[in-house]
Amino acid sequence: GSLRERRNINLVRSSFQLAAASSALGSSYGGFNATSRIARSDRTELRRRELCTTAPTKPYTPRRRDQWIEKATSEQVEPSTDTTGWTDQRALHDDEAGGMYGLLGAASVSGSNTTSEFKRFPYSAPIRLESGKMVSADEVIEHLGPLIAEGRKARIKNVIDNRTYSVVPIVEGLYDRGNVAAVCRTAEALGVGAVHVIKPDTEHYKKSRRSSAGAEKWVEVHRWDTTKECLTAIKQAGYKILVTSLSESSKPLTDFDWSQPTAVVFGNEKDGVSDLALEMADASICIPMVGFVESYNISVANALVLYHAYMDRTARGAHGDMTEEEKKILTATFYLRHKW
Repeated sequence: GSLRERRNINLVRSSFQLAAASSALGSSYGGFNATSRIARSDRTELRRRELCTTAPTKPYTPRRRDQWIEKATSEQVEPSTDTTGWTDQRALHDDEAGGMYGLLGAASVSGSNTTSEFKRFPYSAPIRLESGKMVSADEVIEHLGPLIAEGRKARIKNVIDNRTYSVVPIVEGLYDRGNVAAVCRTAEALGVGAVHVIKPDTEHYKKSRRSSAGAEKWVEVHRWDTTKECLTAIKQAGYKILVTSLSESSKPLTDFDWSQPTAVVFGNEKDGVSDLALEMADASICIPMVGFVESYNISVANALVLYHAYMDRTARGAHGDMTEEEKKILTATFYLRHKW
């Protein structure tokens, strides 16, 4: 036959072969459709099914997950009057943000904050599901816990035990998306639970292939329209504000007690921190340099400061400092953000 007919025959033959392979794999795993799941090397899915025989057949999507919680919960939790809480829909960023904020599309991004809304610990309970139903943190943990592998739950617990919201980086007016991603990645790796991003004056951003390696999924990103709004809210929440600066009045990192609530402002790639940030800050800090260059890359400066803060806090007692109630709420938050 013609070339087109031979191609069609080959396509049909390949489809039958794929269907046969899928059926064979399914029977090997007790009817579990392994074609899509095992191809992604997600062996924990098999473990989940072993751990909970009463779980729904496929709670892999957020919608099915929420339906399972709603079906499993026996009583309705009264809605919270606190409208500053979060929902489990992680793509809460404004489309208007555009630019670098598109990078944070999968993050839990608080829209433009206001001074009265900001809280040091960014989550609250009850938790709102996509359907609008409010459920407690205990209910989320009770009904989703059996669906998560024990090793994964242990990892989540260890992360939460070492998480803090008492040290936060603030990036002011960055235009390089890669630097924003790198700040989020370093913060999450060192147990810092939130990053504050002050919107730049320009809408022209530098593209970058650098990745946050999924860190934005586990870090709360607060977006602010102006430096004044951000720093005013940070101060009212009880943080000491430090800015990175090369001025003669800047002090070394070792002069500060990092066990106290501290926010560090990093300026943009070209001009550094703004005059307003310097004016509103409690002190200026500097990072030692003994070479010819006059500054560090913003992502490197952030990494050096946060690592020093981590070591200082660990030496003084413990890095993680959340209350038991906050840990429970964050556990429920992470269970909902788990890959389903």
